[in-house]
Amino acid sequence: MYITEIIIGLISMIVGGGGIWLFTIKSTREKARAEAMKEVQDVYQETITDLREDKRLLKEEKDSLIVEINEMKQSIYSLKKDVEQLKMKNMREKCLNFACKERIIE
Repeated sequence: MYITEIIIGLISMIVGGGGIWLFTIKSTREKARAEAMKEVQDVYQETITDLREDKRLLKEEKDSLIVEINEMKQSIYSLKKDVEQLKMKNMREKCLNFACKERIIE
């Protein structure tokens, strides 16, 4: 009878532990799957944060370039105006006709 108690104890331990293992395997898988999904979500969240930061930086750069372009347009307009004035002055000075009203004598 002593041997049968040992065998029953061993069988109970094996079956009992195995039975628990069968019930815990599902929760272990779900926990592992949830942790993997959390990692994926963290990576996506970090990517989204990086993209938002890049978008903000690009907007700032675009805005500064627009300001710079507008300043250059203003400068070009001013330079064109100056060139036209110099052309007119040069044309008046080149006039060889002494009776010309456009002629400037300095």
